Amino acid sequence: MLITGNEVEQRTARNGIKRAELLAFHYEKDLLAGIAAIKRPTEDYENLVFRKSKTDMLSEDYRLELGYAVTRENFRGHGICSNLVKQLLQRVPKNLYATTRSENTLMQRILDRNGFKKTGSPYKGKLKRKEYFLQLSIRKQ
Repeated sequence: MLITGNEVEQRTARNGIKRAELLAFHYEKDLLAGIAAIKRPTEDYENLVFRKSKTDMLSEDYRLELGYAVTRENFRGHGICSNLVKQLLQRVPKNLYATTRSENTLMQRILDRNGFKKTGSPYKGKLKRKEYFLQLSIRKQ
């Protein structure tokens, strides 16, 4: 679901899942309807994200990332992602960051409702030769 949602490349997802602090899943009957994670990214990746966003915040203050939040298309609009994010954040009372595509206003609202604040400027990302802009958001505890 993560790969088919065009949010991350397969190799990146495989490594990220292995390094995840927490994974959350939502099932409807026997069908996986949504996922989200608290990731422990590499220091190089964190530094890259914070540098590209041109934020004044220090990457070393944010060692965990909320991510891989995807809801299967036919289950969207039912609060599944919001619930998964809320449950993860209750279990990890630490500074976190998240990146979202600039056009993903639904995820940005979920982040906002859960105490995340945008920081820095949108920056270019790339997936399968397609460019897009990402926005960095942080949550201080």
